[in-house]
Amino acid sequence: ILIAAFLRLESQKKEINGSSVGNSQLNESKHTWGTIREQFGNPLSGVSVSRSGYPVFNMSDSNGSYWIDMPKTGGTITYSRTGYQSLQRYVYGPEEQQIDITLNQIQTITVSGRVTTTASAGLPGVTVTASNTGATAVTDSQGYYTIEARNNESLSYSKFGYTPTSVAVNNQTTINVTLRETEMVTVSGKRIDEEGWPVIGATILVLGTTTGITSDVEGNYPIRFRAGSTLQFSFIGMITQE
Repeated sequence: ILIAAFLRLESQKKEINGSSVGNSQLNESKHTWGTIREQFGNPLSGVSVSRSGYPVFNMSDSNGSYWIDMPKTGGTITYSRTGYQSLQRYVYGPEEQQIDITLNQIQTITVSGRVTTTASAGLPGVTVTASNTGATAVTDSQGYYTIEARNNESLSYSKFGYTPTSVAVNNQTTINVTLRETEMVTVSGKRIDEEGWPVIGATILVLGTTTGITSDVEGNYPIRFRAGSTLQFSFIGMITQE
């Protein structure tokens, strides 16, 4: 679909340049073009160029060149590429315009640190995730980690059995974190069917773990798990519930 739309736009571009379209079409849109460069002046290819309220977009070529049709009443053009700060420009008036753009690369910093328990022991297997880029790292056997992150995002720290936390980067190159064990709770209950009879042998499972139990001859069960977990109840011939 995108290829077909691009080909239609290419055809429109050639028609406009060759003055082969009617006056009504020329009155509806204007041609906007230019060159996109990165902060050091080099041409930047693969930049998505789109206009607000219009599903079709264009891409800058190997020379950083682009073009796009805009309504003569004006509109907003958005320039975006992964790893660069997006920009928007509002195009005024009915005249065709050349708009040259510079996109700045999003800078990342290397953040290192250690995740420990409340007893100050290194905690292995903690997943460290950058909030915007989705970059991840896992702490080693001593709880140490290193990750690339942007200055304007946060790092989240999580491991099953521990309460997750997050910390804003804010130009910090070293971030040490302490995770607390999640409180253990015991839940007891009784599984019954629609008619109120006890369900014998129903499975009660803590999702994401191998912890589970089956209900007894009276449908009763006790189960111990970490607070915040989800219980799943299942039995052959009955709808599984959480």
